[in-house]
Amino acid sequence: IMREQPNVVLSAAHAVAVRMSPFVRQMDFAIDWMAVEAGRALYRQADRSDCTYIVLNGRLRSVIRKANGKKELVGEYGRGDLIGVVEALTHQPRATTMHAVRDSELAKLPEGTLNNIKRRYPQVVTRLIHLLGQKILGNLQQVHGTFPGTGIGLSTASSADVTNPTSNLSTVAVLPVCHEVPIAAFTMELTHALNAIGPTLLMTSDIIRQRLGASALDSIHEYRLSGWLAQQEDIHRIVLYQTDYGMTPWTQRCIRQADCILIVGLGDQEPSLGELEQMLENTAVRALKQLILLHKEDGPGPSRTVEWLNMRSWCSGHFHIKCPRRIFSRRSLQKLRELYEKLFLKTADRHSDFSRLARILTGNTIALVLGGGGARGCSHVGVMKAMEEIGIPVDVIGGTSIGSFIGALYAEERSAVRTKQRAREWANAMNSVFKTVLDLTYPITSMLSGSAFNTSIADDLWIPYFNVTTDITASAMRVHKDGSLWRYVRASMSLSGYLPPLCDPKDGHLLMDGGYINNLPGKYVTLE
Repeated sequence: IMREQPNVVLSAAHAVAVRMSPFVRQMDFAIDWMAVEAGRALYRQADRSDCTYIVLNGRLRSVIRKANGKKELVGEYGRGDLIGVVEALTHQPRATTMHAVRDSELAKLPEGTLNNIKRRYPQVVTRLIHLLGQKILGNLQQVHGTFPGTGIGLSTASSADVTNPTSNLSTVAVLPVCHEVPIAAFTMELTHALNAIGPTLLMTSDIIRQRLGASALDSIHEYRLSGWLAQQEDIHRIVLYQTDYGMTPWTQRCIRQADCILIVGLGDQEPSLGELEQMLENTAVRALKQLILLHKEDGPGPSRTVEWLNMRSWCSGHFHIKCPRRIFSRRSLQKLRELYEKLFLKTADRHSDFSRLARILTGNTIALVLGGGGARGCSHVGVMKAMEEIGIPVDVIGGTSIGSFIGALYAEERSAVRTKQRAREWANAMNSVFKTVLDLTYPITSMLSGSAFNTSIADDLWIPYFNVTTDITASAMRVHKDGSLWRYVRASMSLSGYLPPLCDPKDGHLLMDGGYINNLPGKYVTLE
């Protein structure tokens, strides 16, 4: 209709305009729509602040440059968030630099427009004060160094945390390391898990062509495709973009649209860098990147994760996924879709690794933090058993002292029953004078010199794990998420006067029981 009878559009626009109130027409005239390409700066630190921005779709990242020249992440902002409102209200220069993580659309409110809204509708001021209060309280609770005075944006969602890079994600791109990765089955399985949390849409190049026509991905239809994808983001909680195996126009579009990029590899293959990843490394893509390693249900456990990560310095984290057999089945694409159409009618298993990944991507992570307490810490196993019985999954686990030991066992075994068995074996060994003597660590007797986790690496655990130690060299708390498992578990259990401190091979600092500085590090999980 628009192509053949363009006058219809003018008539419709006039009919809408005459029905608007004068105030709405003023706002429509004053507010500007703007697009920011991925990698571009919306504004820079110390720039004059004369407007506020509202994120319509996309994602932006706020970075502050300290006096010593180092840069620090302040937060990330997604759809519906306000940006730059603090400086606009206080007439201060921009406190940070704001970059577009991906192609983004924003509404720009000039300073005069914001003042006009405040005069006409005083309740807006009350709402802004409420949001500012939440922001200030959030900054005061942080222990990792963002400055309370640099609150540059506000999240309008009560559950969102701008300091968490995975909060408020709208789009996720899935990129295969190699052609052997069953990318179609993986994205369908993840879509099934995400649908249990909120409406999820899976997008592939085939689906785009079916819905918008064979030429939908041509450059001439760029604006039309962008508008349609933005509508899908408004309708769905998460839009999942499945890339092609090569660097096609659709793959480039997926990367440009992504708030987060999942790089999917096969855990039983030799660690390698895929062709798409090499191209990705050479582009200015600022989206969060996570490595996903797939494992067969009846296959060996994770190993050599460090080698995978060392090749990908741009990855901010990794996850091990145990896949059901249907993921690796050799079905045609049509048969695979028919299988998952039936599966979508069933409820996803909350305890599966795909459901864990879905919760992490949507900011619904369930973390279990175990405190110290000596022998009483063995009661943690009972807590885990009770959680399993009532159906509460564990997405992240960590702890201090004995809690770090029990948590490491559970992250490796993923079963309260097996964790109990191994904890009992350890307790019996501690009661055996003979076995304790055989487990000497110079210069003083040690409870744990590596007999339990000698070959284990924290990166190879099924469940993301962390533990806490006390750095007596720097008089500070240390959080460990990678490296030799036995070393940091042993350090976290090293009571002064009973066990010697352990030397961290990374920096030579001496580590002792984490209970001295934080016996229950629950706040660390909320910040991560």
